Amino acid sequence: MNIPDIDIRNQALNINNSYIIEAPAGSGKTELLIQRFLTLLSKISSPPESVLVFTFTRKSAKEIKKRVFDSLYFSRINLDEPKEKHKRKTWCLAKRVLEKSNQKKWNILSCLSRLNITTIDSFCLKLISKFSLRNYINTDTKISENPDFLYNKAINLLLDDLENPKCKWHKDLLVIFKYFDNRFDILNILFMKLLSKREEWIEIIGIVKKFKFEYLDKNLKFISQNFIFQIYKLIPKNIIQKLEKLMSYSQNYLDIDLPLDLSNHNNIFSWKNFSNWILNKKGEWRKVFNKNQGFPTFTKKTDKYLSKKMKYNIKNVISILKNIYGLKKYLNFLQIIPVQGYSSDEKKFLRALCSCLPILIAYLNIVFSKYKKIDFNEVILSALVILNSEKKLTDIMINIDNKIQHLLVDEFQDISEVQFRLLYSLIQGWNIDDGRTVFFVGDPMQSIYRFRKAEVDLFIQMTKGKFSNISLIYLKLSANFRSQSDIVEWNNRVFQNIFPLSIDNFQGSISFNPSIPMKFGKKGLNIYLSDNDSLLKEKMVKILNLEIKKNPNIHIAILLRSKKYYLNIASILNKNNISFQSIDLESMRDYSIIQDLLLITYSIINLADKLSWVSFLRSPLCGFLLQDIHFLSIFSNSSKTIWEILQEKKIINKLSSDGKIRAKWFFHKMKKHIQNIGRLRIDDLIWKIWIELDGPKFLSSIQEDQVVDMFFDFIKDQKICDYDLDKVRFESNLFSLKIPVISKKTNIEIMTIHKAKGLEFDCVILPECQKIVSKEHKSFLLWHQYRYNLHKSKIIMAPIQKTDIDKKNSLYFFLKYIENKKNYYEIQRLFYVASTRAKYKLIYLGKVKKNNNIFSFPYKESFLYLIWPMIRHNLNDFFLQKKYTTQDSISDIKKIINIKRRKINTCFINNIIQKKKSFVFIENTSYEQEMRILFRLGLNMMIKKYFSFQEIKSIIYYEFHKISYFNKKIFQKIISILKQITYENDKEIKWILKPHPIELTEYKLIEEKNGKIQKWIIDRCFIDKYGRGWIFYYVSAIPQKLQSFNSFKIFQLQYHKKNIYSYEKIISHHFPKVENWNKILYFFSLPKIYKNFRFFKF
Repeated sequence: MNIPDIDIRNQALNINNSYIIEAPAGSGKTELLIQRFLTLLSKISSPPESVLVFTFTRKSAKEIKKRVFDSLYFSRINLDEPKEKHKRKTWCLAKRVLEKSNQKKWNILSCLSRLNITTIDSFCLKLISKFSLRNYINTDTKISENPDFLYNKAINLLLDDLENPKCKWHKDLLVIFKYFDNRFDILNILFMKLLSKREEWIEIIGIVKKFKFEYLDKNLKFISQNFIFQIYKLIPKNIIQKLEKLMSYSQNYLDIDLPLDLSNHNNIFSWKNFSNWILNKKGEWRKVFNKNQGFPTFTKKTDKYLSKKMKYNIKNVISILKNIYGLKKYLNFLQIIPVQGYSSDEKKFLRALCSCLPILIAYLNIVFSKYKKIDFNEVILSALVILNSEKKLTDIMINIDNKIQHLLVDEFQDISEVQFRLLYSLIQGWNIDDGRTVFFVGDPMQSIYRFRKAEVDLFIQMTKGKFSNISLIYLKLSANFRSQSDIVEWNNRVFQNIFPLSIDNFQGSISFNPSIPMKFGKKGLNIYLSDNDSLLKEKMVKILNLEIKKNPNIHIAILLRSKKYYLNIASILNKNNISFQSIDLESMRDYSIIQDLLLITYSIINLADKLSWVSFLRSPLCGFLLQDIHFLSIFSNSSKTIWEILQEKKIINKLSSDGKIRAKWFFHKMKKHIQNIGRLRIDDLIWKIWIELDGPKFLSSIQEDQVVDMFFDFIKDQKICDYDLDKVRFESNLFSLKIPVISKKTNIEIMTIHKAKGLEFDCVILPECQKIVSKEHKSFLLWHQYRYNLHKSKIIMAPIQKTDIDKKNSLYFFLKYIENKKNYYEIQRLFYVASTRAKYKLIYLGKVKKNNNIFSFPYKESFLYLIWPMIRHNLNDFFLQKKYTTQDSISDIKKIINIKRRKINTCFINNIIQKKKSFVFIENTSYEQEMRILFRLGLNMMIKKYFSFQEIKSIIYYEFHKISYFNKKIFQKIISILKQITYENDKEIKWILKPHPIELTEYKLIEEKNGKIQKWIIDRCFIDKYGRGWIFYYVSAIPQKLQSFNSFKIFQLQYHKKNIYSYEKIISHHFPKVENWNKILYFFSLPKIYKNFRFFKF
């Protein structure tokens, strides 16, 4: 069969020209890049190192180098030409390279290091190790793959300056702090994001400081005018004339300005009015024109005739505009472009931020120097400094092995802005006629790395023909050598419908480039839908067993959109005894055994760490009952640790029968190890405790055994001195460790779609097609770089608004809209990558709701939604009809929620004390404290309105894991309470949550009494519009069994009286004009039957 794009492939091997190649999935782009590389090696007069190949991952660089070596080796041992055309081409080129190698004495086969194939990061690291202009980078410096710890250290150094009024940036810090309502957590999130993406804004900050807000305002105006011009270009000239006449007519009967001259793109107001005039509120073409649009009804004959004629004309014009692709989208987009720039608060905040960010970077450099570690961003930024320094580029290149004559880049669609700048700096001295070339190959339809800062619009801009001084020839491949015909045709049909018809650089949309199949075979596409999870699981298991039975050598991939789906899929396969291999899906964080080892570590390092000790006792290693842990917590305070309490017989005798046994057993086991604190190395001590508590007996797999070994190797390498530990850094480094895959002989691999990119499989299964990935938390600062040509761009940025007033006209809302659009278009491309991995079989599995034979529409951002238009008319053909019992699912759930509790060997314990009278829980227990902390956190976020309810839920889940051993019951109860507050129309709660003239939330107070410092946190306090003061104290307690509500009320009032009066005394100093303060206990945990008794007033 003839290859349809063979001429294009041959043209790409012309080493006199530079190319950018668009190569769809399965088109053999890596093979083409290797052929180009071999062609260059066979013809150049310079050393082989002068041909530089860039990739984005070490794995990719290693693979290309291996394939080049295999090609060279194959041509050496095989004297006869291969029969396959593409293999023959590579064989011939490799043969010529070997001849050149012998002639020039390169010894390529025995010296593979001469093949200059590397990652961009490795190249930069090599560059800065020789030419570093920064004193904190030297030969000892290492790259941290998880630099959050370094960022945290730098942020803490900056925030410490809040307590130093003498430093120059103190006032600016206060402005930033105040803008976010004195929230350290928000500031930390903001600065973490900024540091991780500093290469995007590091140059912008200097420009903004220099030109102030004129620069940003001009950029916004430029973008607005550019979009208006795009709209103007789409409309035919004769229609423009008709529109101007129609608007001129309607203008006489309207109070708004319309753009009577459509060639004038300066007046954004009038153009927004034009968009609203021609589109209805839903953003669709207007069907009815009446007096509201300037087409009133008249009684006079002449006026009536003219009005009728104008209405007829406008409808004719709209019938033409409807057929102009993209026009409606642009007009709708125009409506959200903000007219006004920044508020005074936003200007003040951004000015302060631009002043503080250089200081933050300076602190980060100090941290880099102290810990002798840098991040990947610093590697490439340092390389840019070198390449753009006063030294000549050629001088630098001479010192990097050899002069670079030819540059090839694989997967060019994954390039980021800073990597693009690096490539530009690298070739800025090149000219068209000096024989040096570039070769970029990639597929914009496979651009799925926005989280790594990849910008697909850079690829699109490059196709326009110029990169620095180099002219680029744009070529497109079309042949698909991977998938059989029905899969290729399905993908062509589906993605032609999914992808936009035109490219939009601003919003990151890519048009579809169809492929031509080179393979033919039987039907390989299957879609299975059901409203029952268990039925879909059963179907997947049947498919796996059937495919392996038919072909024992088959290579199957189960591709996941997110790692969070892995445990569910893995449990299904394990339950059915199906062997599989998981690729980079497991983290040290996911192993409960590692959590137990961390609890031992933290408890031993700090005997006063109450939360760690409580969690340690609750863990499967010890298995204490929750009620016993609560009781021990009551007696644990600043003067006594949990370990000391476990030695007091009076307290132990009040535990449950089970608790008494466990307490004696635990003390017997731990006593000698506690005595060895400070005598033994920390890793030895933890190991001995682990063995003493029979930790190895809890291991259930070879993988867990390997993970435990990794933990002890890691803690040994940490060299913890004086039992001092930075938890943030420790966990950051621990959880960044990659768990080696235990090699298995299996047909099945489970991996994420991102991991599968570049790979191919005989059969691909996509489960959970109905699901969406949860969105990130709100960004507190957004910025966008609008590239209107390859080397020119405009930056706009905006902080999150403090209020919801007129948010749809805000710059932040506009930037958020663009971000959401870019993410949605990337979801389309992610689905394309998943669907193009299969050679012979492609299987989708998805859950749909079906009620009375009517199917519910899937979530918009799900894969199922993307193919819905193609399958919606014959959904019953894909629907699995078999009924299924849910008993198996219930048993699975039970397995998950039952906590393992070890059985204690009690032979060494005598005189077991019988069970005595139970006790009543009060507010000081760990349970109640956790309830208060999490409720206060959730309610505070609701007050500030920074987060959606789903985001609040996610944050509480994360914070709970930080403060304690996770308790699902507490978590669900808190979420239930907050949900009730959110969605119920309760006037009292709404009044408490609404903004007040003066208000304090989670307000920290410090009081000095008798030479001692006391710290207080006021849950909520405000002064209403009438000048009345209100203090709220959140209480999580509820009446116990057999306890009357009246006795509960009396006890709680007495118990909290001292605290709330102390709050009043301290807060009165801050607001002396308020004569009386209303003091309220808010019992947020009370059941609905006590709804009217939630608030107790003193």
